[in-house]
Amino acid sequence: MKSEKTNEEKALNDYASNARRNVLEFKKIVAAFCGIDEADVKINVEVKRNEPEEMR
Repeated sequence: MKSEKTNEEKALNDYASNARRNVLEFKKIVAAFCGIDEADVKINVEVKRNEPEEMR
């Protein structure tokens, strides 16, 4: 039986999905602005989790 996702996991999945869509839209804009193929645009995204100092 699959375990249910917590609200936090659901929210993180929603944020990740939105981020992917935003990156794809940004790639289209950059490609159009630069006059190049969208496949030639490479975007690296780094995600850092905010943790309290004492947990680091």
